[in-house]
Amino acid sequence: MKKLFLSLATILCCSLCLCQEAENEGNTFLVIPRFDVNPYIPAGSASYSGFDLSNTSLYTLIEGAFGDSDFSYSIEGHLLSTNPSSLYANSFRSDEVNWLDWANVTYAPGNWYFTLGKDILSIGSFEEDEYDFDQHINLCSSLWNNLQVYQWSAKAAWANDEGSLDASFQIASSPYGTRPFQSGLYAYSMALRSE
Repeated sequence: MKKLFLSLATILCCSLCLCQEAENEGNTFLVIPRFDVNPYIPAGSASYSGFDLSNTSLYTLIEGAFGDSDFSYSIEGHLLSTNPSSLYANSFRSDEVNWLDWANVTYAPGNWYFTLGKDILSIGSFEEDEYDFDQHINLCSSLWNNLQVYQWSAKAAWANDEGSLDASFQIASSPYGTRPFQSGLYAYSMALRSE
């Protein structure tokens, strides 16, 4: 309980500090509560019913830029969930979900984008295009539920002037290794997105 209170007090203080920065409109700090209840209704002769709390979490999303430069940052994680001990126990593993979904810095000169940090893998699934707090876990595929898509990576991308076409190449730690970069397993991906 003490950790929860300290975390919430820290979030409140940080949000008050960010609110004081009136002329810096590019930075955002969001706390997104997500409450899910998934009922189990007996079908046919099944005799059990109940519910689980599914994707119930307290998410944080911090995004912004470093002054007027081409550098920006993005941090997203969930501080509290239905099983918070597992979030913090797996902090330095790449094959398990933990409290930090992504934390990256992007350098964007012109039409190019270079991103370094923990990011989502470019694996080409529509489910990875949404934030975790926008997903309904029971409706997601087994790929989304079983593959740890947040990995430490470096990505180079190019977008056309209209922003309707995006091509990227990414090198990341493998979701099948237990520790990032120690297992010697890497994931390489190329993506082409168009709107």
